[in-house]
Amino acid sequence: MDKATFAAISCVHAPVFNTKSQEWLLSQLEGRKLTHFILLGDLFDASAASVHPDTASHSLKDEYESASDYLSQIRKVLPKKTKFVWILGNHDDNIQANDERRIPSDLRSLVHWNSCKDFSKEFLKWQQVPYVKNKKGCYKLGQCIFFHGFDCGMNSDELEGLQMSYACGSPAWSLTVRGHTHRPVQPTQSKRTAKILLPHYYANVGSIGLGHEQPDYMKRKDVSLWNAGILFGECKTNKNSRLTSREWDAELIVQHKA
Repeated sequence: MDKATFAAISCVHAPVFNTKSQEWLLSQLEGRKLTHFILLGDLFDASAASVHPDTASHSLKDEYESASDYLSQIRKVLPKKTKFVWILGNHDDNIQANDERRIPSDLRSLVHWNSCKDFSKEFLKWQQVPYVKNKKGCYKLGQCIFFHGFDCGMNSDELEGLQMSYACGSPAWSLTVRGHTHRPVQPTQSKRTAKILLPHYYANVGSIGLGHEQPDYMKRKDVSLWNAGILFGECKTNKNSRLTSREWDAELIVQHKA
C-alpha cells in the first residue's frame, strides 16, 4: 500500500459524551473507504478513578461498557480491513497512573481495560499506543504524525507539533495532529516569523465526545472554543519517497453548534 485514507478524532470521554456528536460522527463515517481510523485519546473520562472522592456517579465498569460500545459502533460503519488505532490520552492513562489515590498498585492490572473480560474483546481490536511524550507516543502514517497532546496553551498545537515532529525525525512537510485541548484547528502551516513559513503543518480535531458541552469540572473555565471535529485525509506511505513536498491532504470537518 502506497496511499492511506484516514479519519482522526479525539476525546470521547465515555460515558459523559454528547450522544448527538456520536450520531454525527457515525453519519460522517458511513460509506467511507478508510484504510485507517485513529482515536487520539481520552476514550475514557476516568472520573471513576478520580483523585477526588465521590465525584463520579458511575463506575469504571460503566466507563468500559460505554467506551466499548462506542468503538464497536465506529467499526461497524467502516470497512472490515480498516486499521483501528487508539492513542492513549491523559484521562486513559490516569486509570493506570502510579497514584494510590486513584487505584492501588496491586489492583491496576486487574482493572485494566484489556483485562476486563466483558469488554476487552473490543479494546483488543484496536492498536493501543502509550501516553508518552516521545516517538513511542505517536502513530506515524507517511508524513502525518498523530498523538494525543500534553500542553494546553493557545499556541500548544503548533509548539507541540514541532516537538513531536522533531521526535519522529523531523520529516519535511509533516502534519502533526492532536486533540487534548478540545479546540478544533484546521491544518495550518507553522511559522518561524510572521513572514517565514516552516515545512510543517499542525491540526487539532477537538473533542468528539464533549463537543461544546461544559462538564462539571470545567464550570469555571472558558469552553467557548470547544467543538467536535473529524479530520479526514489521505497521504502517501511510500517509504522511498524523497519527501521534498507535501504528500498528504486533509480537511477538518467541525460540527456546527446548536
